[in-house]
Amino acid sequence: MNRISIILFSVLIISSGFLVSSCKKGENDPLLSLRTRNNRLKGNWELVKLEENRERYTEGYQLGTPYTYENSSTRTIKNGVENYASTTLYLLEGEEPNPIDCTRVRNIHLERDFQKNGIFTQFSVIEEDTSVAYVEWYWLDQEKKKTGIVIDGVLFQVDRLAKDELILKRNVETTIDIEEMPEYESRSGYAKYSYTAHYKK
Repeated sequence: MNRISIILFSVLIISSGFLVSSCKKGENDPLLSLRTRNNRLKGNWELVKLEENRERYTEGYQLGTPYTYENSSTRTIKNGVENYASTTLYLLEGEEPNPIDCTRVRNIHLERDFQKNGIFTQFSVIEEDTSVAYVEWYWLDQEKKKTGIVIDGVLFQVDRLAKDELILKRNVETTIDIEEMPEYESRSGYAKYSYTAHYKK
């Protein structure tokens, strides 16, 4: 291989690496795509799988009485069926534990038709009730990688965006610390939330 060939080969390798890194915006995006994220997002998407978890714990004083509050819930959607379960326990000092359990199973179908104008049409069917809504959306980082999308005021991470697959995630953990009057009206604890939604065209 002569010197000119070696130089051309090196330029090709460097250019290819730059092209791949510039096209691949999300960590799990396709290795190489000639379509922009706007063009890949545009169109009708059907929700095929969802996993959502919530957890909250607080303790403190309610009108001078010590208490604890615990709540956890899970929600999944798969093959058009939603399963929801939650457990709540509110316990004042001196009382017997009395947890409240709630479960729900129902049929659900959801589609989102994204357009470039920042509005998508949401079509949903829950059991026999059908609804249509128009929801605002925009990229969090408009001029950069477009790895975050804000839907109706809520930020989601775009974990993967291919021509026929979209994965949105949201993970939030907050600390609760409110002290209005120590040993009379106060609470501390935490809240956790995780969400993963898979869409297909």
